[in-house]
Amino acid sequence: MFELRRRATALLAVAAAVTVSIALMQVGPLSSGETALAAATLGAGGEYHPVTPARVFDSRSGATPSTAPEGRELTVPVVGLGGVPAASSEVLAVAVSITVVQPTAAGYLSVRGAGEPDRGGSVVNFTAGRDVPNSAIVRPGAGGALTLRLVTPGAVGSAHVLVDVFGWFSTSSHGTRGARLVPVEPFRVADTRQGRGPVAAGTSLAVRVRGAGSVPDSGDVVGVVVNLTGVNTPAGNRSTYLSALPAAPAAPPATSNLNLTAGEVKPVLAIVPVGSDGAIHIYNAAGSTDVLVDVSGYLLAGVDESSRAGRVVPLSSPVRLIDTRLPAWGDAPLSASGRRDFSFGAFVADVALAGEAIGAQSAVIGNLTATGLRGDPTSSGASTYLSVYPSPVGADRPPQVSSVNLTAGLDVPNLALLRYGGPADDPHRVRFFNAFGQLDHLFDASAVVLAD
Repeated sequence: MFELRRRATALLAVAAAVTVSIALMQVGPLSSGETALAAATLGAGGEYHPVTPARVFDSRSGATPSTAPEGRELTVPVVGLGGVPAASSEVLAVAVSITVVQPTAAGYLSVRGAGEPDRGGSVVNFTAGRDVPNSAIVRPGAGGALTLRLVTPGAVGSAHVLVDVFGWFSTSSHGTRGARLVPVEPFRVADTRQGRGPVAAGTSLAVRVRGAGSVPDSGDVVGVVVNLTGVNTPAGNRSTYLSALPAAPAAPPATSNLNLTAGEVKPVLAIVPVGSDGAIHIYNAAGSTDVLVDVSGYLLAGVDESSRAGRVVPLSSPVRLIDTRLPAWGDAPLSASGRRDFSFGAFVADVALAGEAIGAQSAVIGNLTATGLRGDPTSSGASTYLSVYPSPVGADRPPQVSSVNLTAGLDVPNLALLRYGGPADDPHRVRFFNAFGQLDHLFDASAVVLAD
């Protein structure tokens, strides 16, 4: 193992080692010596409460927000809106979908609690003229609000922003129990390209999730965490949106999880309540679209209150843990069929609450961005997918799932739930697999999932 020099501006210290076939990089604590403080106190908190999806912010109803190379900020209240309790003391974090609409220049959007420091990172990466959504789990800040920062490094421009609330995580001050998050090794539960055929306009795809794969067939499973990929390439495709719901809607939904242009392939992570039929339902607004559904976790009600397992605790603000474009991370893109392990052990040890280490963790949640796709001697590199999964102990066969789908010339973000794996002496590893070409990837952590 060799130590990489610490960058003066880096948030993290990183060490790297190379094995025979798989590179192992270690994600370290904050290089400044400060911990990534988790929010509030635990108590009975960290449990999830779904709400009927609601739009709490739409800049199209007012002046168009401007963008700038150095960034422009918007304050968006969320506490007390869309089914989220009005008391900030009861709200640990919110689960939101943020969509950048009609941007006039390329750039990115970051999100943090109002009044919290900006540690860098991004949630949405966009190019001119393309509508891009992504999900986020964020701790509200001062006034129960979020701060959104629009940055267009190359030019001054403008973009609209939409914010939809899908649920929230409670503190110990809230009197009603919620559900715990159980991360699983990701698996594919639906792919309409295999037999069923694309989802037609104005119709829904029912996907049975209770009893599928590692999800128990139990009424206590009240929700699932899925990576929803729209493959908008079949004949008859057109610009559309997909909505993930507990039941097929009687009318077009007012909110969306994923916006797609004709011919586009795009993913989004969604936390979806499970319906009375044990299924979730994917609604397609227009045209003809194929849909892929990969499960990475489920929400379980009725967990023993004394257990820590499955409680979600947000960091005080998102922090960048990985950026393979930079020397501190080896300046090494991931090649075709390439695998790379990252050890999060030092990061896990560094997460603190009220000055004390928060303890055992099963997973980390954050924004995963794939970027810089180019060809290599074994592939044209025109398009690819990136899969992220727990590092296996034995022989590796990457699961047939995708975390991000990437086309050359684009930066594609997606919220990701990364369950840890690996050997007994290093049980906090995550493996990254790239199918074609060469790409770089970034990861900005925003929350952790506790374990007993």
